[in-house]
Amino acid sequence: MKESKAISTTDTDALTGLLNREGFEKEVNALRKAQPDTEFCIIYWNIKEFKIANILLGRERCDWILKNISNVFRKFSGQYPIVFGRIISDRFVCCIPKELVEIIDWKNATDIKTDIHGFEYHLHSNYGIYYITKETLSVDEMIMRAQIAMQTFSSPMTQSYAVYNQEMGDRAIRRNLLLGDFRRALESGQFYPVYQPICDAGTGHVISVEVLTRWKHPVYGNIPPAEFFPLFEENGCIGELDRYIWEKACQTVRTSFEHSHKVVPFSINVSKVDFLASNLADIIYDIVTENGLNPEFIQIEVTESACTFSKENVQRTVQKLHDCGFKILMDDFGKECSSFEMLSELPIDILKIDASFIQNHDKTKKDKVIMDTLVRLARELELESVIEGVETEEQARYVQKIGGNYVQGYYYYKPMLDEQILHLLDASR
Repeated sequence: MKESKAISTTDTDALTGLLNREGFEKEVNALRKAQPDTEFCIIYWNIKEFKIANILLGRERCDWILKNISNVFRKFSGQYPIVFGRIISDRFVCCIPKELVEIIDWKNATDIKTDIHGFEYHLHSNYGIYYITKETLSVDEMIMRAQIAMQTFSSPMTQSYAVYNQEMGDRAIRRNLLLGDFRRALESGQFYPVYQPICDAGTGHVISVEVLTRWKHPVYGNIPPAEFFPLFEENGCIGELDRYIWEKACQTVRTSFEHSHKVVPFSINVSKVDFLASNLADIIYDIVTENGLNPEFIQIEVTESACTFSKENVQRTVQKLHDCGFKILMDDFGKECSSFEMLSELPIDILKIDASFIQNHDKTKKDKVIMDTLVRLARELELESVIEGVETEEQARYVQKIGGNYVQGYYYYKPMLDEQILHLLDASR
């Protein structure tokens, strides 16, 4: 449906010229009234990590992106009975006949490629759909349901959107409750570090320890990291949580010194969002040294996804940390498509080979060849290798056979509390 010239300027968005929230609600009601026999749906979407794009690209470039997307929408509205609107920032909404959902290629229409200092940067969109089934709902309530579906979207490789159902509504309530509890949880000690040893593949001796984060909620119990980490990354809380855990880990290392326990390096995980802080290297260095430690006792784990997220920042920060004396570990190696590029561009000391490779090594000949090749690659590059996810004696023997340096997994040790790791280190002196 073409937007009427009679639409008031108070109903339109100043930047893009699309309808604002109030204007969108009016036009949707008018469209549905004019076509009472048509089944409509509400589609809600936003550009993934647009806040980060604003930092990396600048406001002017991001405004251009929003205008460009809006121009694409206008082409659609000239062809179909559709109402488009911009709710706020990078959040868009439309009302469209149900039959057109599969006809329009939403993903290709809104995916953007742009350049940052010579690096290609991709902006992708997530979509949520609410098929209008309750006639009594207001347009605002319909938008909310489509937004909830968008927030639960998790399968970009298999489909381009998620459709709202009641289970999603329940999960959205839980997400909001967890996010609202973050400050209280941090202040009351609900977050805490656990420690999983990394062992020599040949002797089984502990050679280092990875620091992991756990959350014991007073109502929901143990919250899986896979649930709260993405939530806090999306909402900007992860940096504060990471710094809290780094501080706790350094205190544990200091305790091991003070009580003459066996001292091994502890590795801390750095979220991709942490790299947006231009002074991240200084933050980590200060936490370590203020606890009386040298960088040689704290190692830095970086995931491949961090580099694809903010490549230039990662390169600059990792190099500075390495120059300060921190060893750099590439975590979950092989999980993302950018692995080999990172190997050539970052000062990596240790490869942590993703758990999926050892768990699948005996399924086919190809899986075995891939596992062997990754370990050999590390050796040829003069890097040490850690095989993650070793859970059986057979897997442990296999790592020894192919020459992997170190192992980590439940076959050796599960994550443990600080008192337990200190006791283990003391006993293994």
